[in-house]
Amino acid sequence: MKMEKDNKEREEIKKEEEKEKEEEGGEIKKISDELRVNLKRLVMYAGASGDFNEIHYNFDAAKKAGFSRPIVHGMLSFALCVKHLMEKKNITPDKIKKIRAKFLAPVELEEKIHFEIDKNDEKNFKVFLIKENREKAVECEVEIK
Repeated sequence: MKMEKDNKEREEIKKEEEKEKEEEGGEIKKISDELRVNLKRLVMYAGASGDFNEIHYNFDAAKKAGFSRPIVHGMLSFALCVKHLMEKKNITPDKIKKIRAKFLAPVELEEKIHFEIDKNDEKNFKVFLIKENREKAVECEVEIK
């Protein structure tokens, strides 16, 4: 049952991509495989960053703050965007000249996310972290040397 739902969601995304291509007359944006950030990853990031705010790992604290479950650290979301771009476009850290991020919406624990990459020109990319409801959560602008 769950697999059927996931397949249906993938088909809907593919249809949306095709529609965008027809409307824009351009190239389809690259949509990555889905990813979920689990509690282990949040706790590991908290240890590495020193950000132990309970809304990132404690369900009660997250609910008290208005979320249905713990939320992913903003900087972890940002790092995932940059990592995705580096992997997909074979970019090494020394080639990155400038990075800028806008945090548009929180990402909750285990929420399905994926990334979209837009290429403005040979040296400028935009990477979006997209939530399962198609809402943009993070927008990163990356300039390459």
